[in-house]
Amino acid sequence: MATELKELLGEKARLEVIEKTSHVPQIVNPQLFNDIVKNFLCAS
Repeated sequence: MATELKELLGEKARLEVIEKTSHVPQIVNPQLFNDIVKNFLCAS
């Protein structure tokens, strides 16, 4: 479903997948989650 949504949103959309996490990636892998959010915010 996420892949289809990304395709519908177009080229500027980006899909980030954090492996081996559940519904709380910010707790399971906080460093990677923070890096992804930081990169997103800095790119805007």
